[in-house]
Amino acid sequence: MTRNELFSSRLRSLRIEREAQDQRRWTAEDVGKSLGMSQSTFSNYENGLRIPSLDVIERIAKFYKVSPAYISGFSDYKGNTDSDALLV
Repeated sequence: MTRNELFSSRLRSLRIEREAQDQRRWTAEDVGKSLGMSQSTFSNYENGLRIPSLDVIERIAKFYKVSPAYISGFSDYKGNTDSDALLV
């Protein structure tokens, strides 16, 4: 699996995990709005059609409370506490 494929796979998995935690459905439009981007932009990231800038990866990491390194595929450690969510 390429790093781009891993990135998009992790985004999809994190959205599903968030749905389970919040007990509500999170659409790509919902997540996009929460992150200040359009549904199509977020969908492109989730489907591996585009890779976001580092700033956007950081915003996504904050939203899901994981490390940017995890989303990007550089680490398997989620870093899912507030204090280490931004560790790279």
